Amino acid sequence: CRLPNNWIKNIELKINELTPVLLVQPVLTCTGTSLLSKFQYYDGLSLVALNLAFYAKKGSPLLASGANLVYNKKSFESAGAYFGNMNIASGDDMFLLAAFKQKFNSGLHLNYANDVLVKTRAEKKWNALIVQRIRWVRKMKHLVNNRANSLGLIAVSVQVLFLFILIAGFFNPIYFYYFLVLWGLKAGVDYRLIRKGARALNQKTTFLTFFILEPIYMVFVPLVTILSLFINPEWKGRKTST
Repeated sequence: CRLPNNWIKNIELKINELTPVLLVQPVLTCTGTSLLSKFQYYDGLSLVALNLAFYAKKGSPLLASGANLVYNKKSFESAGAYFGNMNIASGDDMFLLAAFKQKFNSGLHLNYANDVLVKTRAEKKWNALIVQRIRWVRKMKHLVNNRANSLGLIAVSVQVLFLFILIAGFFNPIYFYYFLVLWGLKAGVDYRLIRKGARALNQKTTFLTFFILEPIYMVFVPLVTILSLFINPEWKGRKTST
């Protein structure tokens, strides 16, 4: 991980300001010149924007990353975050967030700012990224009453719908027109979402890069979802779920 200067000091300032039981802080992958690294970077920005929007509406985070979490020790012990899920090798961060939400009515905050942004190494191969995302999908089924599951299902359904419309175009060309119109509208909405995430963390984006990545995302999301039904990958020598 790459930590910003004065990372701990900046966290301390926020703790003194909010007195939180849990602080969810931003994590992005380091972006390079490869299409794969850019894909992970833009995908991370979309999750940042989604978390910001959910927090603004509901007052608590939707997602969390273990690479940048701050919590009160006594609150952690009382929440019992890992009771009943110790056999699951992946998902500690989301189990922790879910337990805190169930235990506490307040005190769960987002601290999304560039001065506490942690950057992690991007996966170097597409197959490694697919396995990582399969782990993410498989752990979600163990989270009870988690809105992230519902939002994830909607995202998958939208991507599948676009694929069906595209395939239908080979049988009736009018569907190519529908696809281009709807896809253009979706791309505009998606890019605005990503831009919000980027501005919150003082990060850079370009519409050209985003536009190139959109078709990949349309295939990537359904592919990972389907593979997660049949593949149970190992992580740190353990199966990710039962």
